[in-house]
Amino acid sequence: MSNPFKKILQDEKLPEYLKERVIDNVNFIKLTLDVTGLYAVELPKALHSMIEGAAEEKEIIEDKLNKDKSDD
Repeated sequence: MSNPFKKILQDEKLPEYLKERVIDNVNFIKLTLDVTGLYAVELPKALHSMIEGAAEEKEIIEDKLNKDKSDD
């Protein structure tokens, strides 16, 4: 089996518009991965911390209310 990469001419250069398209596609893929990461990882983390924080605040408020009732 012959190596197809040996058939590529070393002197040939890609046109500038093709290089720009490749770079644009790579940047689009990176952006897509960043957005996906934000929604798939960071959003659930943020929601979890908000819910956890709300539960802690609820406990603090209940403790204060119970303390006030016991003082009366």
